[in-house]
Formats: sequence, structure tokens, C-alpha cells
Amino acid sequence: MMGFSGMWVFFGALAFFTAIANLVRNIKGNHNGWEFLMFVSLSSGLLALLAQYHMIGDWALAGEWSAIQDVAPHIGSILSWAVIAEILLNSVVVYLNRKES
Repeated sequence: MMGFSGMWVFFGALAFFTAIANLVRNIKGNHNGWEFLMFVSLSSGLLALLAQYHMIGDWALAGEWSAIQDVAPHIGSILSWAVIAEILLNSVVVYLNRKES
């Protein structure tokens, strides 16, 4: 699955873009369709994690142990912070929409 492994950047960017777009729409007063954008944001975040897992799996199958040793420890902490930020952004959107209801 070599083509999917580089998609983590795309899916990660899409996750943050849709979460921020949802937040901006909500602040401007447009409360329609926020559920769909949240679904896209959370799904994209999960697909980014899955793509990263596949990339490291591809490296393991190819015997690229030095690449795994160089990248895996750092990418784990980066992905952890990215997931926390995405959860916080989406939580703000939920909070603002509940406040408006």
C-alpha cells in the first residue's frame, strides 16, 4: 500500500482546515451543516493516523529499520499533540453550537 502512506499530510491538513472552517462559520453565525464539517474533520484525523501507521508498516516490510528508529518516536508525539488540538477545536465548535441551541 505504498501510495497511501504519504497521504497523512493531506488528511492531517484537511482535518485542521475543516475544524477551523467550522469554527469560523460558527463564529460568523452560520450554524447549518456544522455536524458534517465535524464528521469530515474527525474522519480526516483518523485517516491521517491510519496513513501514518501504513507508512511505518511499509518501512518495516522494506526493512528500513533506521527510518523507523528516526521517525517513529518523534511522529508519535507530534500526532498526539495534533489529535489533542483537533479534539479541542471540535470541542469548541460543539460548545458554541450547544450554547446557541
